[in-house]
Parts: sequence; structure tokens; C-alpha cells
Amino acid sequence: MMTNEEYLNAILSEVKSLRQNFESTSQRIDSIDQRLGTFESKVDNIDQRLESVENKV
Repeated sequence: MMTNEEYLNAILSEVKSLRQNFESTSQRIDSIDQRLGTFESKVDNIDQRLESVENKV
């Protein structure tokens, strides 16, 4: 049977692990968001060029 201190240390360890997982997930989300912004910019650029070509035709 665990003592109160052992139990609290186990909880603290789990909280630290969850925090690290959250921070890692948050960083991955930020990275995906940046890549999505880059992708959207490229799509906008292609759309503008297509519109320019359509106007010339």
C-alpha cells in the first residue's frame, strides 16, 4: 500500500507527464497551423495567377 507522500508523488509525476504531452501537442498544432498558412498563401497565389490568365483570355 502506498503512503500519502508516494501517492502524491505519483500524481505529480503524472501531471508533469501530461503537461509535457500537452506542450508537445501544442507545438505540433502550431507547426501545422504555420504550414496551413503557407499552403493557403500558395493557393491564393495560384488563384491570383489563374484570375490574371483568365482576364487575358
